Amino acid sequence: MKSGKLILTFLCLLLAACSSKNESSLAAFPQAIVGGEESGPGDAVTQSTVSLIANIAGVPVSVCSGVLISSNLVLTAAHCVVNFDQLPLTVYFGVKLPATFADPGFVAVSEATFHKQYTRVKDAWGRYVTSLNDVGLLKLTGALPDEAQPVGILDPDTKLPAQTSLLLAGYGIVNEIGEVQAATGLNKVRVPVVKVEGSILVADHRAGLGACRGDSGGPAFLESSTGLVLAAITRGSHEAALDCRSFGEYTSVSYHKEMILDQAQLMQAEAPKFIAVPELN
Repeated sequence: MKSGKLILTFLCLLLAACSSKNESSLAAFPQAIVGGEESGPGDAVTQSTVSLIANIAGVPVSVCSGVLISSNLVLTAAHCVVNFDQLPLTVYFGVKLPATFADPGFVAVSEATFHKQYTRVKDAWGRYVTSLNDVGLLKLTGALPDEAQPVGILDPDTKLPAQTSLLLAGYGIVNEIGEVQAATGLNKVRVPVVKVEGSILVADHRAGLGACRGDSGGPAFLESSTGLVLAAITRGSHEAALDCRSFGEYTSVSYHKEMILDQAQLMQAEAPKFIAVPELN
């Protein structure tokens, strides 16, 4: 009975964290790494990708993912932090998800904010099909783990070639069909971009590879000759897909350069670096 109440409480809080303050549920917006592989301790992906952890009755539960973009600033999706006041989050660095809050990979969050024009969009049938300006920020307080390294962001002047490959990372579920399978740690996978719709990159998940529930806010990297560069963050499914194996949407980070820099200044956080990418692998 106790475990059932714990799960019910978690579900209620998770829905609150992933919806705006005047909406009761997220409908079907899958966000987690499906068909990928584990990220190792020395992997560049591991150095900058984080889990956003909620305290559910004393148990650490990963609800979203994020990416370290400066020494004290984590970028994630707006829908992960829109109800931060009701569901405070802690940032976690590590290959494996923590079993207790005694794990040394935790870094406290002092402040959260999100894009003031964050909006969820419905279709003619009332289904949520996308969201605009789905960008949020968390300011960290305290020392980072030794292995943590912020990642640079793609400069807006750099144009992505057709069929660009994105390297996704996140702590979300690894299977959403039949019995849902939660991840035990950080996973990664590559997907191709098939089109760009304004600030949204659409990637092909039809090979059974892509992001899913729990990967929201996690990074979509470009692999350049000089290392990883952040191009986008996981938003959700494309055209209200009910699974994670159709097409996925990723919010362009460079599109929101002005907002990110403005909010970093207001939060008195170190600003991220926006960099050009002369050559992609």
